[in-house]
Amino acid sequence: MPNPARPAMVMGLETEYSIYARGQSRTAPAKDGGQLKEMVDALIAEAFTDPLFTGPQLMVTHGQPHGLGWLHNGARLYNDMHSTPEYCTPECPRPDILVAHDQAGMLIEWRASLLAAQQLGYEIDLYKKNTDGHGHAYGCHENYCVSTRLWNKLFKGDVNLHQLIMATFFVVRPILTGAGKVGVENAVRTQPFQLSQRAEFISTFRSQITTSNRPILNERNEPHANADYWQRVHYIMGDANMCEASTYLKTGLTALMFMLLQDERNPGFHLPILDGQYPPMAHTVSLDPQFEARLPVQFATRDALYDTGTLPAPEILSRYLGRLAEYVQERPFQDAGEQAVYADVVARAQEYLATLRTGKIHRLYGVLDWPTKYALLENFLGKRGKTFADAAADDELRKKMRVYADHAFCSLDRERGLYFRLERAGHITRIVNDAQVLKATFQPPAGRPQLRTLLTDRFVGKIKDVDWAKVNIRSASGKSVTLKLNDPMLTVDDALIREIEGAKSPYELIQSIRRTNRTQIEIEE
Repeated sequence: MPNPARPAMVMGLETEYSIYARGQSRTAPAKDGGQLKEMVDALIAEAFTDPLFTGPQLMVTHGQPHGLGWLHNGARLYNDMHSTPEYCTPECPRPDILVAHDQAGMLIEWRASLLAAQQLGYEIDLYKKNTDGHGHAYGCHENYCVSTRLWNKLFKGDVNLHQLIMATFFVVRPILTGAGKVGVENAVRTQPFQLSQRAEFISTFRSQITTSNRPILNERNEPHANADYWQRVHYIMGDANMCEASTYLKTGLTALMFMLLQDERNPGFHLPILDGQYPPMAHTVSLDPQFEARLPVQFATRDALYDTGTLPAPEILSRYLGRLAEYVQERPFQDAGEQAVYADVVARAQEYLATLRTGKIHRLYGVLDWPTKYALLENFLGKRGKTFADAAADDELRKKMRVYADHAFCSLDRERGLYFRLERAGHITRIVNDAQVLKATFQPPAGRPQLRTLLTDRFVGKIKDVDWAKVNIRSASGKSVTLKLNDPMLTVDDALIREIEGAKSPYELIQSIRRTNRTQIEIEE
């Protein structure tokens, strides 16, 4: 039986969830640091012991109780900065699979928060959002496995065409993928609503920083792989999405853009490239839900750029989607199902963008995050005899809107949260179903996360350390051996599963791996 096809792109999400004790103000940033740590630690402890939703996990403490934990589904869950539970999905081979694991993270955290609340004696609220409305931002970071050659073009040397193409795409991407946000935090102007929660926190083009002076292109160099071949693009300025279709498009389109840049000699041919200061243009796009602004662009022909004037942001994005539609049909994907998923991503993106360009935002109610919030807020204001124009000049009204759209909608409470109430009523477009989400809470995706879980399941009492690209196992003699999983796109076939499950000891497994010459697994003693 041949090995499964290697995926075209491996990707993942890291989400920092906002956590409160029930009754705390959601509109004030001040919180008790000790109580925050208590809540997060209790939540994480429950996630690693609850068998109902999360299955039989292994936790590796690294000397810190619940400090760095690996769930059975291949994900990581830990206390970030002693203040927020951060869920890192496993490496996923397709955007639809990533949607299931992102939703699984929401389910795991909510279930764990209920159990933690029973232990602490007070209720816990969790929110999937990016800001507190007072200038404090927290992230939903995206990760994509790219070739080292492409990574060097994107993050080393002077500004080049590859960097400009990706930065342009990231600036206009929130038209489809923005989470929507009430108000403005980092600008003098008053705006009742904008497309993105994170865009106004972009302040530079390229840097290594993630907590201040945030860049469009983040230079973090942690490949979790053999850096001679692969690197990890760590994109930090995307929004945390509730709607599955927004996550699907966000990750699927971005993965395709990286594939395009890896494969094409002249990837910018006939693509509009923004000409000017990227952070301010990102702010302009976010603050323009009516798409009235025009942005300065150039076009690329081979290695040259020439001026063309201005284009509306939706037109720029439309040209990128058109190029991706051609690319999906031309690219030789190794798996027909994979090609169908990416073709679906682009087709949906083109359909939704066409709808937005006609001004029919309400047709995307329940489909994408920001149009859903926009429609909800219009109804919220209409019941009070108000409009968005009224909200622009009314601080108290905007606070009420924020509680409704940026808190109630983003609540992980599956009983009272607005998003889940809409889902039960059939108003939310699904990419995956409940069974797929539930399965993703305990079963890892195929590939490297599957292999990590197989190894830790088989030798659970002998595991010394686990990381994205390694599993360290103690032998009977007390010595340890490290299985290095430096290929992020490795495949797991039936024969390897039998080898692992049939091995009576780590030594026997190592001998078997050496005998079968499995080059995807490097042994270090």
